[in-house]
This record gives sequence, C-alpha cells and structure tokens, in this order.
Amino acid sequence: MLKKKKSDLETRNRIYYFIYKHPGLHLREIFRKLDLSEGTIRYHITYLTKSNLVTKKIEDRYTRFYPVADNIEDADKTIIHSFRKEATRNIIFYLLVCGYGTQQELSKNIKKSPSTVSFHTKKLLKKGIIKEANPKNDALDLNENILNIEEYEPSGREKVYYLDNPNMIYNFLTEYKEKLFDDETKKDILNQIDNYIDYKKSARLEKIQSSVNNYYDLVKEVFSSVINN
Repeated sequence: MLKKKKSDLETRNRIYYFIYKHPGLHLREIFRKLDLSEGTIRYHITYLTKSNLVTKKIEDRYTRFYPVADNIEDADKTIIHSFRKEATRNIIFYLLVCGYGTQQELSKNIKKSPSTVSFHTKKLLKKGIIKEANPKNDALDLNENILNIEEYEPSGREKVYYLDNPNMIYNFLTEYKEKLFDDETKKDILNQIDNYIDYKKSARLEKIQSSVNNYYDLVKEVFSSVINN
C-alpha cells in the first residue's frame, strides 16, 4: 500500500510539473507525451484540479490545463490555445512577419486548403487576435507605417487579414517561448518565416519589405538561442 501511495505521488508530481512547464496542453497531448494511460492522467488531473493546483479552460471543444501558480490570465490562455494548434500558429506567424495576407496567400504559405484557412481565420477573428480589412476602405498601420490596402490589389472579393495587436503577440512570445515551443518546433518556425519572407520579396508587396523586416528581426531575436546552435 505504501509503495502504491509513493508511486501515485511521484506520478502526480510528474504530471503537475509537466503541466507547469507546458501550459495549455489538452488531455490527449499530456498522456501521449508522458506515455501514461488516459485513465491515469484523468485520475491525477482530477485530484490536482480539486486541490486547486491545476485549472482548466474549455475552448473550441478542447479542455486545456494550466498551473494555478502561474496565474495565467484568460486573454493569454486564448493566445496559448491558438499557438498550440499548428494551423492557427502558422497563420499568426505569417501575419506577424508579413504584415497582412489574403486567404490565398495564407493557404499557399501554411500549406493548408482554403477551406481550412477559412475555418481557422474565423476562429481567430472571433477571438479578436486578427482583423479583416476592407480593401476599398481600410488603411493598415503596419509597424507605424500607414499603408493603403488598395495598393495590395487583392483579387476580386478576396479577404485580407492582419493582426489586431502585433506588439502584444511579440511580447507574448518573449514571455512564453520556452513553455510553448521545444527547439525542434522553434527551428521549424524559423524555417517557415524565412519562406514567408522569400515569398513576399518575390511578390508584388516588395515595397513594404522595410516594415516587414521589423517583426521578422524581432522574431529572430526571440529564438536567437536556436539560431546560434
């Protein structure tokens, strides 16, 4: 009996510290990465939740877990949720380093179908992370440079998206980069944003490259430890 209790405590501590180091994971991700059964994870997370050591937030039908000690605000939990999903993460990074983009550009660059991009952009719009521009009326403030979106010349009624607050996303990344991304994911992100920039350089938006470089360089700084390895 004592051995069982000691084993339970060790497993529970292992689960807790894993959630502490990786906030915002859902149940399936936790038991897959810890190589524990779903029943074991459920049992111990229920205990941790009742003991007010772990809290949960349901978003987009996912129940994600966070350490109470970190006191993560709901707004940050919403962004964490978006970065935990590859498609929305890639959309955010594209808009962060490239300023804005059409649904077609997003589809091409994040390698997802237009319908998938539409699904995820609707989620991001609802959460207030991105905005949709009207090509006929809107001007975009990209890194303090006002650009008339008519210069972008999107085809037909194609929607154009941009981040509501890129500075907030950058500050968020500097705070949570170690808890959200392992080194392999960071390398993938860096490779992706290099491809995004190459695409923009060859596209008709080359004239806004000076404003694009601002956040491109900042993201490089965030992940500088990976670059130097």
